[in-house]
Amino acid sequence: LKQKQSNYLTNIILNETVMRVEVSRVLVEDMKIEFVFKDDFYKCDVYRFSEEQLKGIDWKNSCVPLNRTDKSGECIHSFEFIAKDKEDFDFEIIKGLPKTINWEEDKDFDKKIGYLFNGLYSDYSYIWFNKSMASGGGERASSAEVVLTIILRNLLLEKCEKNPNESKLILEQFLTTQYRFLLFKRFILLCVDKFWKNYSVLFEKFLQVVPSALNESDLNVELHDVLLNHNTQFSIPLVERIKEKINNVPDYYVKKGEKDTAYWKYKWLSPLKNHPGFFLLYEESKRKADLKVNNSYTPDRETIKVLRVNHHSPLSKDKILEIPVSTIIKELNEFQEDSDRWRIREEGLPDKEGFADMLQSAVRENPKKFTDALDDFFKTDYFYLHRVLRGLRDVWNDGKDIDWENIFTFGLKYFNRDSDQILKEVQTAQGKDACQGRYIWLVDDFVDLIADGSRKDDHAFDPKYFDLASKIFDFIIPLLKGESSFAPQRDAMTYALNTTLGRVVMGYISFSLRVARSTGKKEAEWGKRKYERFFSKGIDPYILIGRYLPQFKYLDPEYTNQKIEFFEQLNEDNFQWQMFMEGYLTGSRIYNDLYRLMRGNYIKALDSKLFNDHVDNRLVEHISIGYLNL
Repeated sequence: LKQKQSNYLTNIILNETVMRVEVSRVLVEDMKIEFVFKDDFYKCDVYRFSEEQLKGIDWKNSCVPLNRTDKSGECIHSFEFIAKDKEDFDFEIIKGLPKTINWEEDKDFDKKIGYLFNGLYSDYSYIWFNKSMASGGGERASSAEVVLTIILRNLLLEKCEKNPNESKLILEQFLTTQYRFLLFKRFILLCVDKFWKNYSVLFEKFLQVVPSALNESDLNVELHDVLLNHNTQFSIPLVERIKEKINNVPDYYVKKGEKDTAYWKYKWLSPLKNHPGFFLLYEESKRKADLKVNNSYTPDRETIKVLRVNHHSPLSKDKILEIPVSTIIKELNEFQEDSDRWRIREEGLPDKEGFADMLQSAVRENPKKFTDALDDFFKTDYFYLHRVLRGLRDVWNDGKDIDWENIFTFGLKYFNRDSDQILKEVQTAQGKDACQGRYIWLVDDFVDLIADGSRKDDHAFDPKYFDLASKIFDFIIPLLKGESSFAPQRDAMTYALNTTLGRVVMGYISFSLRVARSTGKKEAEWGKRKYERFFSKGIDPYILIGRYLPQFKYLDPEYTNQKIEFFEQLNEDNFQWQMFMEGYLTGSRIYNDLYRLMRGNYIKALDSKLFNDHVDNRLVEHISIGYLNL
């Protein structure tokens, strides 16, 4: 576990730059066994990001792009320190950081430093092992950490049964700072639950050592089992201590209000409801939480659930199809889901997702009702309009017709507005999902619909709408915001397929091919006039010109030849060239004319050691098949 969590970092956002603070464990030297770390001994490195690294990254608003890069800038300071606990750890880091830097410029500085210790000792065992220590691991016992956990669990349970005194000494060690990972606290709770008579005293010690136990998701199932199975044997002092912990509601729930505060108490009072000291508290919390079901709370015992989460709608599909659109809009605007997602799922309450699912299903059944009144959806939540458009796409891909004229007219009206206003609406509706405009649902919906309407000549929208579709792309392009790079382990095509910029580029290629086939004409300087404008937006168009190079050769041969020569001149460490080549090599067919034109790029790729095995294999296939064809 220490090897897996051997280091942890945080980014400190200052007024003019970004600093990275990274803490690592320190290896014991000259050990015959690798990866043995010095107890309570750490190293801290401080890095400064360069202007070049920060270029094109909106780092003042989000750390996400910074976290995606392995580059940490220039190391400006390093120091080692000893810390016995989290308090000493935080103190030593702050004491050792360069005093010439005003760290307080980051309003979350103290909180971020606090994350470092927690990050070094987070094992996430409730994910990779299971939420239930008792039943977890067997079905996924492939990794070393899972196998070792199963072995240790089984040995502990066997030893607890055969030799409780020796086992108690082991479990007491798991309560010390030598075993900080929560996995070992789960072992304690499991053994306490199975052998309460011998280890009940350990449970009281556990609550002292882990004061935040009720708020640790890793411990949820094991702690629930102890409370459920042994509460009738709790001493009066233990009952009072547990009451105190249940009343110490996390700030997250308190800030959300009385209902959510009561719901948190209800979750922990549920396993205790049959105890006379907790019964009235349980009933009160259930009443204040305004629950719609009578059963008590039970935690999920499996990390991976096969069953799909069911969403529920306040209106049925038949009802939506029956009432006028104006009434639908009113119902959508007035509907408010419960604030707690767990309650929605457990009690089967209607939620926004369920309402949107039913709306999309109604659109699929009667698209004309909604295309006739598309303008009315300006007056409702962005998310519902998103699902109306997805419903229309479903209709088209079912092989049925839709009213393209109303759709294009609405699209022009929607996107022919102030770009800042549109992006503000996106940010409000999508929140963090928008990533400062890199993911825009309604843009995805429109370009996907246009692409689907362009793909097959025997099932396509009328050529009379070509100008309208082209104008929609013109209005959309200023909204686009891509990234100049992404984490090296990510597959280029998968990345481009999942960004709004990538989907717009692919949609525009499909639309351009449809126009060329329908008119029998190639647009003069298509590449220079139309495609070139995408390059300033992000890395996606570099990936996709490679992936669709044969289609580019069809649309604009001269431009394609020029771009191939341009990429050939770039150095192999140029990220744009790498993405162009990765996109090209993932293509399914090898064309003789392009094979000859790409000779210089093939040679450079052979010399490069930057591609992963999949891309290198495709390079070998390209060269081999191209050679045989010639």
